[in-house]
Amino acid sequence: MDVTLYSSKPGVEPQIIKVDKIYWKYPQYIDINDPRLTSYCFVYSLNRYKRSPEIEHILKDDPDWSYLYAKVIIKGRWPEAEEAIKRSKKWLNYCAEFIPDNLILKERKNDY
Repeated sequence: MDVTLYSSKPGVEPQIIKVDKIYWKYPQYIDINDPRLTSYCFVYSLNRYKRSPEIEHILKDDPDWSYLYAKVIIKGRWPEAEEAIKRSKKWLNYCAEFIPDNLILKERKNDY
């Protein structure tokens, strides 16, 4: 099934993502700026019980949803989203859970 992500801003071309219609329970046409879009994408992956590369580009820019995606769906590091996760209060949790020997925490200690 095709889901069209459109923008209310003029001049922005719509994006079409292909999803499995069994697991996509949301509108077929969504404004890319709709704050619910990231939650829709997360729940879609959760319903599939696996990674969903077709929607990762939407999740990876949201600090909190990308952290949850790494924790619940990937169950490990998600390097592509780490820049976004750094902006979240969950960054230290992410480091403790997924980064061996907390390398980033050690680097931060050396900065002080």
